[in-house]
Amino acid sequence: PEVLNYIAGDSTTFEQEPLTDLAVEGQLMSFKHDGFWECMDTLRDKKHLCELWDGQRAPWKTCKLFVRKTVLIIGGLGYLGGRIAQSLLTTNKYKIIIGTRSNQVVLPKQLVGCDVALIDLLEKNSIRKSLKGVDIIIHLAAMNANECAKNPSDALLVNGLGTLNLVQSVKDSGVKKIIYFSTAHVYGSPLLGNISEDTLVTPSNHYAITHRIAEDYIIKVGREG
Repeated sequence: PEVLNYIAGDSTTFEQEPLTDLAVEGQLMSFKHDGFWECMDTLRDKKHLCELWDGQRAPWKTCKLFVRKTVLIIGGLGYLGGRIAQSLLTTNKYKIIIGTRSNQVVLPKQLVGCDVALIDLLEKNSIRKSLKGVDIIIHLAAMNANECAKNPSDALLVNGLGTLNLVQSVKDSGVKKIIYFSTAHVYGSPLLGNISEDTLVTPSNHYAITHRIAEDYIIKVGREG
């Protein structure tokens, strides 16, 4: 039936007269449901269901075909990270979280729809909190070449130890994949000739050296499974 024909106006309560009329006319059906069921009519209902879900106590099942992967992009506000986030957003297949050290972030309009996680790679507790519910990490956070040249000790901490802290934290989380963006300059600077995965690495500055250290930590964890 045309349901709207049973609604007289804004004052009509659908659960009263319309449903009664539909029942009298034999237009209602009932189904036996053996699985989980709970209404979500109020904010209290929503809060209860969210608590079940967040606490991994949800008695319902989800179809993997329709569950979006959660991607944490550490350094996602940078030039490259921002464009990766924007590209992934357009697919509508991923929930995107931008990982940043700043606690005052205004997302650019092309990244509206992303969540933001406060993360400090030198603080393991901060890392662990940001990994909750994350499936994939794209790690781009690092000091740039000029910063590394001026502060090599800080570069070693952020690029090297920061990555070590991250991969150690990943071990104890539900993260399934980590993608690390290094630099081609681990093969030397300036880059000369043809370069492949078999080319000997010869990092010659603090930026490349600390990225190479980070690579080794990533490779080590990958080999350990």
